[in-house]
Amino acid sequence: MKCVKCKGKNTRVTCTVHRSTYTIRYCRCLDCKHKFKTEERAVKYDDIQRRNSKLNETKVREIRKAAEKAKQEGEKVTHTTAYLAADYDVDFSTIKAVLTHRTWADVGVEYEPDIAESINRYSTSTPTYEGVPNKDYVLK
Repeated sequence: MKCVKCKGKNTRVTCTVHRSTYTIRYCRCLDCKHKFKTEERAVKYDDIQRRNSKLNETKVREIRKAAEKAKQEGEKVTHTTAYLAADYDVDFSTIKAVLTHRTWADVGVEYEPDIAESINRYSTSTPTYEGVPNKDYVLK
């Protein structure tokens, strides 16, 4: 850190005091012997839109829902991604990163699962083992 008086970089921290929401550091310059203090505060960006981003959480959810719907209808992923990139005025790679959860991984998609899907998931039918050899074979 630079000295506030002579702008020299040759400084030392002599004491650090931690408070509940901030930290105070008492410093001195080794060149001009000037003493000064700094205050550091943590800034949270939870409420603010992510910096330099054209997308927000609602747009990301819309993109993922549209891609899921297109996948269910049998459309090609590359066509869907290109259309979504044009609609939201972002690059093709940005949409691809959103869909693969490389970016905006903390944003989930809220949708109602199909009733048929949940029934099939918990079905009690016995599985069939086709193409699996019998247990009676002997290893040599």
